[in-house]
Amino acid sequence: MIYVSIDTETTSLTPGNGQIIQFGAIIEDTDKKLPYDEIPKFEVLLEHTNYIGEPFPLQMHQALFKRLADVQHKTPEEKEKAGVIPAAELAERFALFLSMNGVDPSKAINVAGKNFGTFDWPFLIRLSQWKQTIKMSQRILDPAILFWDPAKDKRLPNLEECKTRMCLPTTTVAHTCLPDAWDVIELLRTKYL
Repeated sequence: MIYVSIDTETTSLTPGNGQIIQFGAIIEDTDKKLPYDEIPKFEVLLEHTNYIGEPFPLQMHQALFKRLADVQHKTPEEKEKAGVIPAAELAERFALFLSMNGVDPSKAINVAGKNFGTFDWPFLIRLSQWKQTIKMSQRILDPAILFWDPAKDKRLPNLEECKTRMCLPTTTVAHTCLPDAWDVIELLRTKYL
């Protein structure tokens, strides 16, 4: 099966109060299981005219805002070289990446992500052309259920707890897109090796 592990970094914990500032995705083929250096990856910073948000996520993403500030007065070509694109172009650029890697964005793609359905998806559908360009399956792979202990847990485990229970070498969460999307793939791989 082919699925796409997607992660976003945002300026808010609720879609109506903020924006996506970073988007990342990794295409996983469960029959090939490529290493991180070889697997198809897509990551961009999203430029908005103005940024709105909440204190906690804004302070958590200081490094991303530094990168955005560093290219603020550059040409569109220089921004793109630095991995920054206008937010309105994300759907089109991501669709192109999927197509170039053998995934048809007009079909319901399989998606994985920690809290994707309740967090990332509501932000993404607010972006220009997302719903018209990227079709996603209603069924979402979230590793939390695989590491849930119904005898002990009062809630589903977060990404750090999942990594700890899997005994991964690093259990901290990066809070940047590609490392977090890769964590999801590593956790899911443990269940289908």
